[in-house]
Amino acid sequence: MQNNIVLYKEIFSNLHVKIVDGRKYPNKPILLISVMELVRCGYILENKIQLDQTISAAFEYNWRVFVNSAPPTVWTPFWHMKKELFWHFRPIHTLADIDRLVRSGETASLGKMKREIEYAYLDNELFKIIQEPSGRTELFTVLKTNYL
Repeated sequence: MQNNIVLYKEIFSNLHVKIVDGRKYPNKPILLISVMELVRCGYILENKIQLDQTISAAFEYNWRVFVNSAPPTVWTPFWHMKKELFWHFRPIHTLADIDRLVRSGETASLGKMKREIEYAYLDNELFKIIQEPSGRTELFTVLKTNYL
């Protein structure tokens, strides 16, 4: 697992984020912090990240803590996380249906996502890492250092 945490620390350091005037947008890092917090507190017990009110509330809370402004909606980073190789969607129908929701570069609406995405999930090894306090701490530090 130690070799894999090194890999995920590198991946977390290089998330595909929007950059404007040299500033990295923290949407994806805050979503990942929110997921890790929900694992820590026992809300997420299985490798299934539901697009529900709980993830929304966790995202909004963490946004206010780290960015100190009105938060955007959680479904934007939830959708755009699909660009990260460790983030996956479990389709309700087929993966092709998810791919057809919007044109490239656009964000699917919450309603469209809920019709086609059952849940998101992480690589199994990453999920195991964030279940461990030391793994969460190391990954949190990477996110905070690079984006917040």
